[in-house]
Amino acid sequence: MRVCLVSHSAGLGGAERALLEMALALRMKSIESFVILPSKGPLLEQLAASRIPCAIIRNYWWVGKRRILWRNFGGILLSMFAAIPLIRLIHRWKIDLVCSNSIVVFVGALAARLANKPHVWFVHEFLSDKYGIEPCLPLQVTMWLVSALSRVIVTNSMTTREKYAQLMPRSEVRVAYQAVLPLPSGSSNLQDPVPFSSGAAFRCASVGSLNPIKGHPDAIRAVGCLNRRGIAAELAIVGDGPDKASLEALVQNEDLRGKVLFTGYLPNPVAIMQAADAILVCSRGEAFGRVAVEAMRLGKPLVAAASGATPELITDRFNGLLYKSGNAEELAEKLLLLLKSPSLGNELAQNGQRRANCFSLERYGTAVLRCFEQALRSNA
Repeated sequence: MRVCLVSHSAGLGGAERALLEMALALRMKSIESFVILPSKGPLLEQLAASRIPCAIIRNYWWVGKRRILWRNFGGILLSMFAAIPLIRLIHRWKIDLVCSNSIVVFVGALAARLANKPHVWFVHEFLSDKYGIEPCLPLQVTMWLVSALSRVIVTNSMTTREKYAQLMPRSEVRVAYQAVLPLPSGSSNLQDPVPFSSGAAFRCASVGSLNPIKGHPDAIRAVGCLNRRGIAAELAIVGDGPDKASLEALVQNEDLRGKVLFTGYLPNPVAIMQAADAILVCSRGEAFGRVAVEAMRLGKPLVAAASGATPELITDRFNGLLYKSGNAEELAEKLLLLLKSPSLGNELAQNGQRRANCFSLERYGTAVLRCFEQALRSNA
């Protein structure tokens, strides 16, 4: 089997890393992958290093982050032109199946239909204005097109599946939990990769883009609660995004100058995560939860918001601690519990490492291959 994977981005976000891991997992199953990228970028470098064939064809989003309506309509129209070179590559590469790796791009589905090849839509994100990802067409029309242009729709968690299954009754929606490879060892790009002070009694780290859905205010307020109780707690926030100014203002309001450090985006935050006493995942609605699995792989105690797909990954008091999203006081209590009970933290970390082993390339490849084989059978 030869498959064409269409990426919406050449960056290295969660969905893009999942595409790379999908190609590696399929290779283990003797499946050849060919990748379409919209531009040059870090993902292209990673794919080239893994000797996975790539081509660049600019694609256009038909679902976007509160983009101007006419631009999203334009994305549909421009995708029709972008489909032409993609169809040529489908024939040149002798592709058996096309997989779009995000719901935000349309060109892979269109090219597959015109080339008479089965199409699979792998969905890594929630489609909702709550998450800033909105279709330009009415939701029912959008979902009808996604269903009509796909033999199988795959999601990365049961939570994501439940949100889409009720919108697309004509298509089967399946789940394939993605692989999460261990973070490479070594330091980040910071001259001092460990920003915590020597006097910190408890060190926390949060990794994720600075946007409202990631819930960073919970982490900042919880660290503020601990400091007001006389505990010298510190927090490192790894990531960039539009909420940086408001988060910095919150740090000032909580009187946490020197207690909260914004490192900016780091391609490899492993040194900071290893130096932390706990990793915080405060997102209000993760479709999967990659950082949670990375933290478990590192053997770090994990405290996370009980929202989105996170409870699928974490069982409270077994391989992590869960708190109600938005309740910074409860989060502070969970951190205090870890501080007072190192043995609990060690137990959570050990169980987390075993849980993280479930997210392997072998399991991912098996799950994805079943979905692809189903799509090929339905196209016969």
